[in-house]
Parts: sequence; structure tokens; C-alpha cells
Amino acid sequence: MSEKTIDQETVRQEHLAEVHEPGHWAYLFGVIFGTTLVMLAFIAWLGASGG
Repeated sequence: MSEKTIDQETVRQEHLAEVHEPGHWAYLFGVIFGTTLVMLAFIAWLGASGG
């Protein structure tokens, strides 16, 4: 394949073929929910110790 026959859609398809989509979604939700739980625990700790 020469550079003249490569277009944006071809590159996009090649990248998408290499991505493990469920893994990325699991990571995204893990980060969002994990940090939310840490934030809530920190707020509860501050509320309990602050008075």
C-alpha cells in the first residue's frame, strides 16, 4: 500500500481494529466510579473528623 492510497478512514479503521473496546470502557468506568468512591469516602472522613 502506497501513501497515495492511504486515507483518513483507512487509518481510523486500522486503529479501531487494534483497540480492545470493552477494556477501554472498563477502564473508563473504573476510573470514574473509583474516584467518585474515593471522593465520597474523603468527604465522609472530613465530616466525621471536622465537627
